[in-house]
Amino acid sequence: MSPDQREKTPRGPAAESAGGLGAYLTIAGRGLPAGSLFEAKVSALYSVAYAIKLGMGRGGRDFTVVDLEAFWVRPPDGPRTWKLGIRAPAALSPRDLSDAIATLAAKGKDPLVKDVLLESLQEREVERFPLVVGVAAATSP
Repeated sequence: MSPDQREKTPRGPAAESAGGLGAYLTIAGRGLPAGSLFEAKVSALYSVAYAIKLGMGRGGRDFTVVDLEAFWVRPPDGPRTWKLGIRAPAALSPRDLSDAIATLAAKGKDPLVKDVLLESLQEREVERFPLVVGVAAATSP
C-alpha cells in the first residue's frame, strides 16, 4: 500500500472544524473489545506510535505519545465495530507511518502493525467508550 493510500481521510483544521475529532493512528476490530486479539491490537498500535516517535525525533520533530482512546464505529449498515486510536501529531505524514511500519516489519515485529492507519475521525461516525486498566469495558452502548 502506498503512503498516500494509508491516510483514509483529510486532516487539519478544516477537518476538525467540520465535526472532526482530529487525526489519529488507528486500528480496528469487531466483537467484544477484550481478549488476546484486542490486546495484540493495542500492542501493535503502540509499537507503531513509538516507532514513529523515534523516527520523527531523529528529524527534530519529537512528540509525546498520548493516551489510548477507544471508539465504537457506527457503520451505515452491518454490525458495530470498534476502533482504537492514539492522537497523531500535526506533523505526522503518511510517509512517516509507512516508514515506521516498514521498520517494524523488517525487525519481524507483530504482523498486526500493517493494520494501523492514519485517519481523521468524525464525530458523526464514532462514539467514545471507556477503557479500564488497558482493557475496554465489557459492554457496548
